[in-house]
Amino acid sequence: MNSGNAMRWQFWLIFVPVAVVVIALSVVNRDPVTFSIGLGSAWQVPLFLLLLAAALLGILFGGVGAWMAGGGSRRRARQARADAAQARDEQEALRRKVAALESELDEARAAARAGSGPADGEGETPALAAPRTSDAA
Repeated sequence: MNSGNAMRWQFWLIFVPVAVVVIALSVVNRDPVTFSIGLGSAWQVPLFLLLLAAALLGILFGGVGAWMAGGGSRRRARQARADAAQARDEQEALRRKVAALESELDEARAAARAGSGPADGEGETPALAAPRTSDAA
């Protein structure tokens, strides 16, 4: 089962029961109640509106709290992405530098083979000389 189908099933497994409960509460709790916040004013509102408002405020505050709690993780992820981008840039710069040095080395070797180097073979720079291996171990 792919993640799209799993998400769809999870949505329906949660959404349908919650919707049924919300509709049932709305139908049963239609009676008006007095709502006051203690500042001298009061309103008559249906009870289900107060319940829905309280639920929505709970969802809102819970979401804000979860978002704030994840701030450190998001900051670390941003820093990791920036570090990875910097490392990729450095890697590419080093690849270009290695390619330029290899090209320069190939040109120097070709020039040495063509005879435009030292006449007697002395004075060859060790960096341009072919690697020497020793059989004595």
